[in-house]
Amino acid sequence: MINPFKRVYTYVVERYAQDKFDHWPTIYLDPKNLKGLKESIESGQLDKQEQLFMAMIQGWPRLKKNLNEVAGAVSRLQWGCTAWAERGQKPTPEDQEIADMVDSAIWRTSPDPTKWEQSTEDLLKSLAYIVACGQTVHEIMWKSDDIIYPRAFCPVSAKYYAWAYKHNEPDCLKLYPQGIDRMPDGIDFPPNKFLVGLSKGDLFHPIFNSKLRTLVGWYGASMWGLTWLVNYCQIFGIPFRIAKARGANAVEEAGKAMKQLASGGYAVSTENFEFEVHDATKSTSSIPQSVLIELADKVCDNLILGQTLTSDNKDGGAYALGKVHEGIRQEVIMDIASVVAEVLNTQLVKYIIQLNYGTLPSRLPRFVPTFPGDEANLDKVEFLQKAKDLGLDIQKDWSYEFLSIPQPSDGDDVLSNDGSDDYPDDYQDDTEDDIDPDEDDIAKAAYERGKYLRLS
Repeated sequence: MINPFKRVYTYVVERYAQDKFDHWPTIYLDPKNLKGLKESIESGQLDKQEQLFMAMIQGWPRLKKNLNEVAGAVSRLQWGCTAWAERGQKPTPEDQEIADMVDSAIWRTSPDPTKWEQSTEDLLKSLAYIVACGQTVHEIMWKSDDIIYPRAFCPVSAKYYAWAYKHNEPDCLKLYPQGIDRMPDGIDFPPNKFLVGLSKGDLFHPIFNSKLRTLVGWYGASMWGLTWLVNYCQIFGIPFRIAKARGANAVEEAGKAMKQLASGGYAVSTENFEFEVHDATKSTSSIPQSVLIELADKVCDNLILGQTLTSDNKDGGAYALGKVHEGIRQEVIMDIASVVAEVLNTQLVKYIIQLNYGTLPSRLPRFVPTFPGDEANLDKVEFLQKAKDLGLDIQKDWSYEFLSIPQPSDGDDVLSNDGSDDYPDDYQDDTEDDIDPDEDDIAKAAYERGKYLRLS
C-alpha cells in the first residue's frame, strides 16, 4: 500500500520538557483568581481554564475519584468494530474486510514507555474527559507495517490550541504547533493527524459546555471550607484556658503560664493570678464548614455519577436503591461512551481507512460499546419470550440486535436449542433400567417424576 500522507509519522506539536511546569501556580489560588480563571476563556484561549481544571482534579479527592471511576468504566466496556450492513442483511465480504482491518489497526498501539504516549485503552479513558472538560485534543502517531495503524496517541495541552475569537473570523478550533504564546495566529488541524473531541450534547458552545465549569464554585466551597474547618478544629478542638490576673505583673506571669500550659501541658500559678480550663466543642456535625464540604461532595457525585445511594433518597430498601443507582450509573457511562464512540467513528476510523486504501467509502464500520456480561439481557430475553407468548411476530434479525448477540455466519458452530449440547453424542439414558417401578412406592414415585424431568 502507498501512503499519500507523508507528515503523519512525525510530531506536529512541538513539545518541550519545560512546558509541563509552565502552569499557573495554584498556591496563589483564591476566590478572586478562581473567578478570573473561569472567565479567561473570553479570549478563546483555554490554557488558564485547563490549569484551573487541573487544580480542581488534584485538590478535590471526590472529583478525581468520580472522574477516574467513569473513565475506567468506559474503557472496560466491550468495544467491537461492526461492519456496515443494511438492516436485516449481513455485511458484504468487502465491508467485513474493512471492519477487520480497522479493528486490527486500532488495537495495535505500542506507546513508548518513556514518553507521554497513550495506548488505545488509555485513549478511551482520556476521551471520557470530553464531557467533563468540554474539549480534548490528541495527536496520532502512525506506524506502517502490513497496514498503517496508530502506534500511539499523545494528549495535547490547551496551550497548543484555542478557539477563534477575532471579529468576522469563522468559529472553529485552531492549532498552535509552537504554543499560543509563541504564535500570533493558529492554523487548521492537519488531516488524519489529530482527534478533536468536543462536548456538543446540548445547545451551548463547547467552550462553556463542560461539567467542571459547573463545579468551579463548589470546588471553592470544598477547598476553602476545608481550610476554615482546619482552622476551626485548631481553635475549638483544644480546651479553652482563661486566666484572671491582678495587676500588670500578674498579667505577664499569666501569659507565660498559658504558653507553658499549651506547649508542655502544665503550668504553675501564683497568688497573683488563677486560670480555668474549659472543655472544647465535642461535635462538628453541625458546623457550617463541615456541611459545606459534604454538600459539595454530594453535588459532585450527582453531576459526575448521576446519583448515589444517599444523595437523593434515604427512604426505601437498600436493594431497590442499589438497583436504581446502578441503572443510572450505567446510563451515565453509556452516554459518555457514545461521545467517545462518535470521536472514534467520525475521525479515527476514517483516518485508518483513508491511509490504508487511499479512498474513503460511503459505508464505514462503526465501533460500538456494550457492557460485558450485561445482566439486562436476562430481562430482555424474558421480554421477548412474553411478547412471543402473546402471539406477536418478532423479526429474528431485530431480536439479535435487541439482545446484543452477533448473528452467526454460515458454517459457524452454534449452540443447539434441543438440549443436545448438554450431553455427548454417545450418552444413553438408562434410568428405566436402574429403577423398578414395581419395587416399592418410593421407586415408583421417583420413576414417575423422572418421566417429566427426563430430556425428550
